[in-house]
Amino acid sequence: MNTQATHPYSSISSAFIPARTEPKKLLGFLAFMLVLLTVLFDINAATYLLMGTTSIGSPLILAACILAYIGFQFRFATSLGRCGIYLVVFYLVYLVFGSVIRLTKFSDLTVYQTAYFLKMYGASVVIMLATALGSRYVVLAHSFKYLVAIAFSILILQVFAVFSGQVLGASMYSSNIDESSKKILESGRAFGLFANPNTTGMAMAMTIAIGFSLLIETKRLRVVVAACMALALIATVLTYSRSSVFAVIVLMFAQIPISPLVKSKSVAALSLMGLGITIWFVLGGYKTTMDLNKHQADRMASFGQIVAGDVSDENTGSRFVVAAHGLKYWMKSPIFGHGIGEGRRVTLGMRAGEGLGPHNTFISVLIDSGIPGILAFGTALVSIVYAGWRTKHPGIRTLVLGVWVVYICDCMVSHNVVENNLSAALMGMAFGAMAAASQLDKKTRLSKRIVQPAPMFAS
Repeated sequence: MNTQATHPYSSISSAFIPARTEPKKLLGFLAFMLVLLTVLFDINAATYLLMGTTSIGSPLILAACILAYIGFQFRFATSLGRCGIYLVVFYLVYLVFGSVIRLTKFSDLTVYQTAYFLKMYGASVVIMLATALGSRYVVLAHSFKYLVAIAFSILILQVFAVFSGQVLGASMYSSNIDESSKKILESGRAFGLFANPNTTGMAMAMTIAIGFSLLIETKRLRVVVAACMALALIATVLTYSRSSVFAVIVLMFAQIPISPLVKSKSVAALSLMGLGITIWFVLGGYKTTMDLNKHQADRMASFGQIVAGDVSDENTGSRFVVAAHGLKYWMKSPIFGHGIGEGRRVTLGMRAGEGLGPHNTFISVLIDSGIPGILAFGTALVSIVYAGWRTKHPGIRTLVLGVWVVYICDCMVSHNVVENNLSAALMGMAFGAMAAASQLDKKTRLSKRIVQPAPMFAS
């Protein structure tokens, strides 16, 4: 399917290419790529607090975002679009409402402690806006294919980090991770550029989501892109993250209604083959292809049981126990919640889920900000899938809905998605691409309305 001919805003738009490269736009473009690069690094150790001073990563990513704001024309609403604004509104409700509740309920809590959460969640908004600005500019000045090619090329660096880490048997954060993470590292799970293999696995799933969009936009390098996606799938398995492998499987099934590539018999056959191999592998194929240690074998066996339908607390790492405990804690204050940050502490002292939190972003939002927070969050998520589905450009639709699918899967098994820098960056990229497509669609409709004047003299 030739999307370039069908959708004019998929090709280079001459109306938005300056006669010469403006220094400010070049600065913004380089800053945009720097933001995408820096969010690949650990959210727990290097870039956890965007405006903090605990590591060199935090000031670096903040500086990259500021340079992106300087380089591009700062248009908040135009760059984010309606669904992006809804997500920002959620963050504002979450931060303001949750902070007020927390300060009023806990008299011993200082403003400084609340500022910790304000910085952490505010980071997502700052990053999301920077990538939305950059993505919108790249699509308007160049093409959507150019945007996803840049993003995929940067994100695929994680794959090489996973493979090199497995060969060297170490993580780049092994010197400053806690004891529990060191035990995970010693168990043979891949960490890549993050200090948590589950975060690495979801980052791989996001990379595959971008890859599906790039497959639509390119024909010449489709084999290369597919090969890189296959490596990303292998890297996901090497994290031994059950939730991440599950997210990839859901993403593959989601391509049936989302992507026009399913109409291509060869691409559909290869996709089904990849999905079949993945399911076969987790159901027991790993026993004949890999020499696993006990911890790795146990995780693969538990995931195989989940795929086979045995979804129990034993196979899911007590996720149902901690989620149920989180809901029970939320019901103690169902309307207004317990204040921002409380979702992280509800399971402390529980033997089954000590220190895990609810491991569900929806439950965490309920605990932190009650009904107002979850309504704002739900509105934002519904608006994203609605706007993505209505987008005429198949590549942009595949990008938006693919990222959304992985985001939702992550929300179901993790309570820190709203503070994840990479998720915020890719959400911003999706918003910027949709905003650019909407702007070019309006321009196309206006040009069609222009009636050419009839010649004064007929020959």
